Amino acid sequence: MIRPERYLQLCAEKNIQVANLTTPAQYFHALRRQKKRGFRKPLVLMTPKSLLSRAEAISPVEDFLDGTCFQEVLPDPSDKLDPAKVTRVVFCTGKVFYDLLKHRDENELFTAAIIRIEQLYPFHHEMVEAIISNFPAAAKFVWCQEEPLNMGALSYIESRLHKVVNTRVRYAGRDRASSPAAGSKAVHLREQKMLIEAAFSA
Repeated sequence: MIRPERYLQLCAEKNIQVANLTTPAQYFHALRRQKKRGFRKPLVLMTPKSLLSRAEAISPVEDFLDGTCFQEVLPDPSDKLDPAKVTRVVFCTGKVFYDLLKHRDENELFTAAIIRIEQLYPFHHEMVEAIISNFPAAAKFVWCQEEPLNMGALSYIESRLHKVVNTRVRYAGRDRASSPAAGSKAVHLREQKMLIEAAFSA
C-alpha cells in the first residue's frame, strides 16, 4: 500500500479534490482534513439533501473522535459477509449506496460486497486494491450509479477501476439521456429499482 506521506504528496500535486460523501463523519473529517493540511487545494463536495432525512445515514460518536480520519474509500460495512465467498464487488459513490445496501440485505445477496468511492479525485488506487484483495473469489466487478450513462462518474472511473481489477467493469445504471431526471416520479422509481437489481445481476 502507498505510504501516507507519498499519498499526501500526490494530493498536493493535484489541482482539485472531488468527493461524494455518505456519512456525517466523512463530511466532518473531509472538512477537518481540508483545514489541517499543510497545503490548500479546492475541495468539491457532493452532499445531497436527501441524506439529511435518511435514517441509515448516521455516524456513531466514535467516528468523530481522535484516531479516525477521512477515508477515500469505504469497505463493505456488513458483518454478514464471508470474504472467501464474495464473488461480486459493486463499486458506487454517494447516496445510491443505501439503496444497494437495502436491496442486498433484504434479498440476502451476501456473495456481493459494496465498496464506496468517497473521494473520486484524486482516485486512491492503492486503497481500492487493498480492499478488494480481501475477496480472492471475486470475479465480477460492477460500477453502479444513479445518473444516466452519459453523466455521473462512469466515464472518469471506469478506466481507473479497470486498471485496479484488471478485468471488465460492468455498468449498472440508467441509459443515455438528454436530461438528468426522468420528469416523472413513477418512472424515476422504476428506473432506480432496475439499476439496483442490475448491480447484483449484470
